[in-house]
Parts: sequence; structure tokens; C-alpha cells
Amino acid sequence: MKRFRLIAVVVVGLVLELLFIEAALRFKLTSPWFESDRHHFVSDPILHHRRLPHVTRRSRGVDLRTNWLGLRDREYPVEKAGDTFRILMVGDSVIEGGGLQLEETIPAQLQAALNAMGCGRTFEVLNAGVAGYSPILEYLFVKHVGLSLHPDLVIVNFDMSDVHEDLLWTFVAQVDSSGLPTAVPVDRLIETAVLLPPVRWPRSLRFLDPLERRLAWSATYQVVRRSPAGLRLFGSVRMTSERLARLGVVGDIRYDPLTITRDVESPTEREAWALTRRYLVAIQDLTRAHAVKFALVVYPMPHQVSATASPDGRRQLGLGPGLYTSERPFEILGQLGRQEGFPVISLLETFRARIDADGPLFWPDDFHHTPAGARVFAAGLVAGLHRQGIIPCRPAEPRLPAVTAAARVPH
Repeated sequence: MKRFRLIAVVVVGLVLELLFIEAALRFKLTSPWFESDRHHFVSDPILHHRRLPHVTRRSRGVDLRTNWLGLRDREYPVEKAGDTFRILMVGDSVIEGGGLQLEETIPAQLQAALNAMGCGRTFEVLNAGVAGYSPILEYLFVKHVGLSLHPDLVIVNFDMSDVHEDLLWTFVAQVDSSGLPTAVPVDRLIETAVLLPPVRWPRSLRFLDPLERRLAWSATYQVVRRSPAGLRLFGSVRMTSERLARLGVVGDIRYDPLTITRDVESPTEREAWALTRRYLVAIQDLTRAHAVKFALVVYPMPHQVSATASPDGRRQLGLGPGLYTSERPFEILGQLGRQEGFPVISLLETFRARIDADGPLFWPDDFHHTPAGARVFAAGLVAGLHRQGIIPCRPAEPRLPAVTAAARVPH
């Protein structure tokens, strides 16, 4: 009897200790505050995360400085001059331009190109790209920050990872009765649970799959999975093309972030696409209500442009070599634009036409643009804006020399 009581006391003690650890870890992971010294991010109760204002960090040996809004741009007043056509470019790290000098970034090159046309007015392009943003966060940014800057045009730049990120941020979003977000607070417990890859058990232990998926929502289990012992026991939480295949999750948009670029549609991406469509339409509705123009720009990733571009970048995102020829994302968004009545500018053909002559357009070890890639992006965007008639100016026609009477006389 005494032995039974002793065992019971030990078991109860262990359970209480585990519950205490779980509670402490949950408090830490669900705290609405966090800071990343490495990236100069702080949590935001509405926008999930933002950059600190007036800080500098190094990216590929280049300074990335933020302005008073925490955006990677120069300082500018809220009010614009009377003859200024102001463009607000929202997007993720591609627009932010890490690794590029400020004047090499896409918004800066777009501004320079528009002002070089000699239209008799000033064009101002504001860089509102923030790493990790996707349409759900961009909607909240435009609503709470962007419109207060009085833009004449809002350009949303669609990245091929956006559908994956919209799904992730929706899990932690607070939404209104129409399904639109009112805030996306930080909740690392939920965010980790959504992205934590499943364990591949031996066939004899497959009955543990449902239990393991429930444990993924435990803070203690998450810490164990990411510990050195957990990595040895359960495998890496980082996804490569080989690991995606081994776990049988190729095409599962939770673990395969670029699922939408694969040649075969995955069932898991359909629900996620519905979310992204909703947020893009919400941005258009928001800008329309304030008499602001709206355009969507869709650009390709390296594997959609070339069979060999960015080899290490591919490995980091679970993609193998070869050209991914599917144009489904461009077609889906083009159709959405036609249905909702907003212009969609595709840069796919622009990049494919320029990859050999102007390349490399992407860094070899990640999917961001080189300075040459940013130039191609900006040039394609200028052409698309004119083609769609969005910019209130067209390039001046070259003037032919005057023809004199003598010149008209045939010889």
C-alpha cells in the first residue's frame, strides 16, 4: 500500500510539473509581445509584426535603414505636394529590397523611371514592403496606415508564397462578421502548430498519427521537437524537396509554401486560395471607397523563369531543379481581376524574355532579386502601368526632325 501511494505521489508530481512547464511555455509563446534583434521586428497588435523606425541592419553587406514609419524608404511627409502623383507599393521582402541599395529597390527604380518620362508632374513611389507580409496583412496596413499617406494609386505585389502565408496568418486572425480581419496578433503557439511537419512513424506505429497531430498544439511538444534531441528522434522541421517527399506532404500548402507554383493543382491550396482572393478584393474595395486607384502585380519566382536559377534558394523552399511551367497562379489572379474589375499586371513573360540577356536576375542562395532582377521588375511594371492606362502620363513620342522643302525633292 505504501509503495502504491509513493508511486501515485511521484506520478501526480510529474503530471503537475509537466502542466506547470506547459503553462509557462504557453504564456511565453502566446504573449502578444516579441522582438527580434536580428530583423528589427517588433510585434504589432494589428499588423502582427513591423519593423522598428529609424534603425539600420545589414543585409548582404548593404544597409537597410527604416524611416519614421518603420519602412525601408526615405523620409517623406504625410501630405504630398499638389502636383505629386503618389504610389504606395505594398508587398513583402521582394519590394522591401533586402540586399539592394535603396536606389536599386523596385519602388525607387519605378519612381526614377516615371519621373524621367517628362510628364510635367512629380511621381512619388513609397516603399511599403515588409518581410513576411501577404494580402491579409497588406489589407490591414492599407486600412490603418497606407490610406493616411494619401496615395493616388495602391499597387499590391503578389508573391508566390502569399497564399501559404495568408493561410498561416488567418489561423491567428481576429475577423469580423464578413470574414475580414480586424487584427492579426502574434501567437507563436498556433503559428508553430500549423507549420510543424508531421512525424513519419514506422508502419507499426502509424496509429500514433492522430495523437501526434494533437500534440503539435502543445507548447512542451513544440519545444521538444525543436530541441537537438527532438531533431535526432523525429527529424528536422526544415523542409527540403527530399523531406517533403519522404513525409508525403508535397503539395500540402502548410508545409510546402510554394505549392501553387507546382504543375499539378493540390487539393489543399483551394481553400487557401479562397482566403487570398477575399483579402485582395477587400483591398480593392477599400481603395475604391477612398477614390484611390488599385492594381495588382504578379511576378514569378526563379523556378518559374529558369531551370537553373537560384539552386540553393530552391533547396531552402523544398523545390527541385527544372523549369516549373504551370501558369495557374497568373491565370487565377488574371481571372479575379476581370471578375472584380481591377487591372492585373503579369511579369512572367518579362522575366522569361530577359533571363538570358540580363541574368542572373535572382541570388543563387535565395529567391530575392539581384540589382539586375529589380531593374527588370521595375521596367516590366512601367510598361504594364502604361499598357493598362493606370498612370496619368505616357512617354513622350520621339520627335522627328523637321522636313525642309529641299529635303522633299527626290534626288
